[in-house]
Amino acid sequence: MPQQPVTCNQSRLVLLHQRSNLMMSADQLNLPMAVWDLRRMEVQFSSGLEHLYQLEPEEFQGKYLDFLSYVHPDDRQPMQKVLQAAAENGQSFEVDYRIINKSNEVVWLSSKGQIFISNRAGGAELVEVINDVTPRYQARQALVESNAQWDALLKKSDELLIQLDSEAHVFWTSPSIGHILGYPPELLMGESILNLVHDADLRKVLLALDSLRERKIPQSFQCSLKQQSGKYLPVQSTLRLGEELGSFAVLSFREISARVNLQSVLESTYAAYTAIVDATTDLVFRFLPDGTLTFTNHLFANCFGDENGVGSNFYALLPDDDRDRLQSTCAVLTPENPTATCFVEALRGIRHQELRCQALFNHNDELLEYQVVAKEMED
Repeated sequence: MPQQPVTCNQSRLVLLHQRSNLMMSADQLNLPMAVWDLRRMEVQFSSGLEHLYQLEPEEFQGKYLDFLSYVHPDDRQPMQKVLQAAAENGQSFEVDYRIINKSNEVVWLSSKGQIFISNRAGGAELVEVINDVTPRYQARQALVESNAQWDALLKKSDELLIQLDSEAHVFWTSPSIGHILGYPPELLMGESILNLVHDADLRKVLLALDSLRERKIPQSFQCSLKQQSGKYLPVQSTLRLGEELGSFAVLSFREISARVNLQSVLESTYAAYTAIVDATTDLVFRFLPDGTLTFTNHLFANCFGDENGVGSNFYALLPDDDRDRLQSTCAVLTPENPTATCFVEALRGIRHQELRCQALFNHNDELLEYQVVAKEMED
């Protein structure tokens, strides 16, 4: 059967479907997230991010200028540069900035932006995962205003603060360095902070220092710091200007070992699941209601070729009778009865295939896609 070309509409459907799944997951987790279409310069907010802005559902129209209108005036131009670099150069970022919500309150947001490029869709998307870090900045402001509160909080804090000069040398650390990294504060005076950073993270820290000089807004990133024992501790870091404290910059660190360990477990679990799916002797695949494939296992690729993988139309691979039979089976699936079985005659050239079909719905009972496990039947 001749290969069916993937149309722009089909690729767009795949992209929209992926974005819908991403937003649905973010809404279920109440995760503040934004997805940018960098070609159109339009953005979609998750419900968690709408809450931070104090917006009603669908109140935000997603236009670039609408977004900028909420950014604090002092951070507006730096954020324009960040987004411009993302759109023009595919540059991901980690940055802190301020917004003014509908109650006219200043909210500090910490954003990690990752670029995703889709060749079929013909463009790039930027996914921002955002945290409300207002309490962190409010606490720091309180520390600046009162030395007594500064000392009291730092002695009990799990956050490590380090002041740097223009050459990234340490000239002050918070007392928490003792229980976080194991060093007495005086041991690091005059040392370069780069001596504590893992080799794999050096470039990231140097870029953050350069960006702070250029953009004048805090930079956020993850890295690993060397403890006095010689072991490395994963930390979430924020680098901001420290001029009000008489220094070039202030680095704050918070341990994220639990987060890193959880991410490792999730990655291992996903790898194990993928290995199981790829090891099965059955075909496993998913497709949109129009037949556009969104997932295939290795056996599917071996049978139909890489050119008939994700983004192509599965219905085009079936004889007319089998296609009608599968479409009829899928059409009757509902949230109450999401599974059914049908039989086809000539899938991948082998007769008598049992297709176990499952419809996948979101929390609003809206159909997302179908998953099929195809099992060869004995004659």
